[in-house]
Amino acid sequence: MTSSNGNTGETTSLLLNPDRTGSFEIDANLVQKNVTTTLSITSLGDKVCPDIQVSPIEFIATGPIAIVTDTCEGEEVSLSLSDIFDPSFTRANGIYDVNYTITAPSNSETTHTASTINFTAGSATFTIPTEQITETGEYTFDFEVDNGFPMECDISDTAIITAIPEAIQLDILVNNSCNATEIDVNINALHCPMENIL
Repeated sequence: MTSSNGNTGETTSLLLNPDRTGSFEIDANLVQKNVTTTLSITSLGDKVCPDIQVSPIEFIATGPIAIVTDTCEGEEVSLSLSDIFDPSFTRANGIYDVNYTITAPSNSETTHTASTINFTAGSATFTIPTEQITETGEYTFDFEVDNGFPMECDISDTAIITAIPEAIQLDILVNNSCNATEIDVNINALHCPMENIL
C-alpha cells in the first residue's frame, strides 16, 4: 500500500469462498486517516497465484469527529464538527446543511436539520436549540453533512444534560462579635431527605 506517509507492505490471510471469490483484512494501523491510499495486490500465495496482475485500487479511511458539550437543562447545546470533507475529498469549505438525530435518555428519537452551517477547513460549530432537548440525562447525537464526502462511518457523540436543582431558601445569621479572629455564622436550610441524596 502507498499513501502520503510512504510505502508499507504486509502479508495477510486470504479467505477463499466456494464461488471463487475471496476476501482479506488490512491492518488499520497501516492506513493513514484522511488521505488517499493505494492498494496493490502482488500475490495470492504460492498455492493460488504467486504473481498476479491486478489493477491497484484507491480508498480513503476518514475520521470525522463530533464533540458535543455537556450542559444544563434550559440551555443550548454547543457542538463542533471536524475532519469533514466535500465530495472531491477536500476539507469542506462553505455552507452546508447538517442533518442530525437526537436520541433522548428515554430512547425516543427526533430528527432535525441545521441549515446553512459555515465550514472552514473541514470544521464548523453550531448550537442545538433548547426546545429540542426535552429530558435530562445522557443524550446521543448523530450527524450527517448534506453533500459531504460519502462514507459509512458514524459521526456521533454523547452529552449529559443536567437538571437544574430547585431553589433552596437559606436563612443566614451572623453573630455580633468583638473577637475579629472568630465569627460564628449559622445557616438554616430546608431539610433534604436522605433518599434524595442517595
